[in-house]
Amino acid sequence: MQMVIKDVNLSTVVAGFNGGVYTTSNLDPIVMRDLPRDAAARSIEFIEEHDLVAWLYTDTVWYVQDPKGPHVDRESRTVGFEPEVTSDYSAYVAQTAKIVGVSDDLEAVAACEKKVQQELGDHVSAARSQPFHLDVTHPAANKGSVVDFLSAVYLIPSSSIATLGDMPNDVLMFKKIDMSIAMGNASKEVQAEANFVTDSNEEEGFAQAIERFVLNQTSISLLSSSSCPSEKEFHMDCATEFGFSEFLVCESAFWHLCRRARHCGRLAHEHAYCVAAFDLPPVDGRRSAFFPSDTAGRCSRRCG
Repeated sequence: MQMVIKDVNLSTVVAGFNGGVYTTSNLDPIVMRDLPRDAAARSIEFIEEHDLVAWLYTDTVWYVQDPKGPHVDRESRTVGFEPEVTSDYSAYVAQTAKIVGVSDDLEAVAACEKKVQQELGDHVSAARSQPFHLDVTHPAANKGSVVDFLSAVYLIPSSSIATLGDMPNDVLMFKKIDMSIAMGNASKEVQAEANFVTDSNEEEGFAQAIERFVLNQTSISLLSSSSCPSEKEFHMDCATEFGFSEFLVCESAFWHLCRRARHCGRLAHEHAYCVAAFDLPPVDGRRSAFFPSDTAGRCSRRCG
């Protein structure tokens, strides 16, 4: 993640391992969701039974058993560091952020994905991040949960979020967002789960998607400042419509805290701790972020 943070000068909360780890932009941990120990061990067994090579990640270290194994060099270039070599993963399964099954036998990877989902579906999240990569993470660690978490941290409704992706593990975040965009190089199955399809990643598909589907949506009220209500009006309207008399609304210190969190990176990092600790919900359309007064009070004291 450090390479990406530096290259694009990120100052926001950062999600790694499909939401298995959340950090500040300085890589200070906010939330860590390790795989259950038994599920991690069983996942490795299923990966090996399908003749895939297993990698194991903790929140800070990437472990492999063969540094010359398939796609190790490619992964090293991608993440910007070399793996640690170990002959036995058993010492690390209790602190596993992600397990990866790797093979150039794409049918075996797909079959292993299905097996892990069937056998461990309640205990892990398993999806391919590349045709040759099967990612296994904590059941709450998936890209859909990342959308929910960041929505709650920054008080941004799902109607104001766009998601772009090209792999099966992107589908869960597509399901959260109306502005879901699949890359042109994605499989037909992944494209079918998105509401829009852009060009491939070799044809500047990301930039094309932003220009064509995001910046060009002037007719949509969520992007039209002339037709959108103010934040205060929006919150008050929701409070009236849903009868949130027992909840804090816009005049509260918590509302001001959340409003500031949008614009202050440091405060947003602090607020992220509260989102995780108090399990605050995402902002979903008109069901804005209203929290019980005791939760909001604790969050205000923690962040304020």
